Amino acid sequence: MRQQELKRNPSGSVHGGGLPDLVGSLGWKGTGILILMMIIGFIVYAVFLR
Repeated sequence: MRQQELKRNPSGSVHGGGLPDLVGSLGWKGTGILILMMIIGFIVYAVFLR
């Protein structure tokens, strides 16, 4: 249903699409890499910026 809305109104995803649209556009590999980068970034932050 959301996919059909995006096809009719592509600019609608820019206004408050949020995380589901980001995940949908990246696919599962992109989402996994994004989550991994966030975890690694947090670990680096925790270790170096105490």
